[in-house]
Amino acid sequence: MCMVTVAVSKDFGVIAADSARDENGSLSYEFPKLKFLGGRYLVTAIGSPLFIARLDYNKFKEDMGSLSVYMEGYFKEIQPSAENAAKKLNLDPAYQKPTICAFVLGVHGGKPTLAMFNSYLNFKPKYLFSDGKIKFATIHYGGDVTGKKKIFEDTTEYMEKRFHKMEKKGVPVTPGSVGEILVRGIYKKADLEMELPPHKKYSGGVPTVAFIQSDGSAFPLSNVILQ
Repeated sequence: MCMVTVAVSKDFGVIAADSARDENGSLSYEFPKLKFLGGRYLVTAIGSPLFIARLDYNKFKEDMGSLSVYMEGYFKEIQPSAENAAKKLNLDPAYQKPTICAFVLGVHGGKPTLAMFNSYLNFKPKYLFSDGKIKFATIHYGGDVTGKKKIFEDTTEYMEKRFHKMEKKGVPVTPGSVGEILVRGIYKKADLEMELPPHKKYSGGVPTVAFIQSDGSAFPLSNVILQ
């Protein structure tokens, strides 16, 4: 499994995606998968590429409300054909019912907002935005399998603690300083999953990081694909 971490404040949102490699036909981060689409959104996804085969990138020019309606409907519509295609490809049994989670970071109602579309939640969009204080999140992809949920929760707590330490030291709260915390969160998650069987890292590598401001302008903090 790959990894995405996110932080949103009232002024900016930052997203980091790792470069862990998955050998089982899923979307991975062996090359940058964080894209800036429609001049409005930072977008990435974890899961089967079968789900994004017919995604209309022109929809990313629309506001988040309209885009969310489109993406929920699109994923629900394409799910049966993605599952049929997975069976024909004779993938490992664990991948014959493909899943995906897409992450869209943009501005909604003047606030940096993250929209998540997760197959295990039937693609109903979930939103993360700041009500004043900064919020951190790891992206929990899938159900609670072999203690994974706790790993995501512990990683989020780790990032929150690092942020509070940074505040106490008087370090300015900038997209760069927050981005560093997100990257450290990715590596923390990789270390935590090594403690569980089969004691293998499913995240890590070289992260891709970018941020978006409340006025809608976006900037890379590392390598990002412009499309």
